[in-house]
Amino acid sequence: MRCRQINFVSGTITLETSKNGEPREAFMTAAVRELLAALVAGKKPEDFVFAKPLKKRRKKQERSQLKDFRKTWATVCVEAEVGALHCPACDEKIDVTAERPYQHCGREWRRCDLTYRGLIFHDLRRCAVRGLMRAGVAQKTAMTITGHKTISVFQRYHIIAPSELK
Repeated sequence: MRCRQINFVSGTITLETSKNGEPREAFMTAAVRELLAALVAGKKPEDFVFAKPLKKRRKKQERSQLKDFRKTWATVCVEAEVGALHCPACDEKIDVTAERPYQHCGREWRRCDLTYRGLIFHDLRRCAVRGLMRAGVAQKTAMTITGHKTISVFQRYHIIAPSELK
């Protein structure tokens, strides 16, 4: 996502491409607006929002694009304790706060060799659908907010726990 896609005046984020290839517009909450304002401060419109500064090269500061979303997602989830890294040999949870390389099952593992188990990004969309429906938002409105085009796909996300089927 580039800085130009964020409009602080209207409070929207323009997503130029989506899963179905059509552009979408998402509205920002006050908290999201505050966080994004800090991320884009001092950046040019074509700069990436989620980028980290690189070492100075040729007397100018360059920025890099987020290269591996899954790795970044796993790292953030492990730090937030909603996910964990597991040994690829025995599938036991490994304490990533320990010294590196991680020793388990008599072998040394690099972090990239470990398997991530936990919250996946797609779970957030499912949570959004359930939350909207529980809040009493009309199905058509909820579909627009979450970007679902068909009722059948939307209903796959609207998973109801057995205790809610009263």
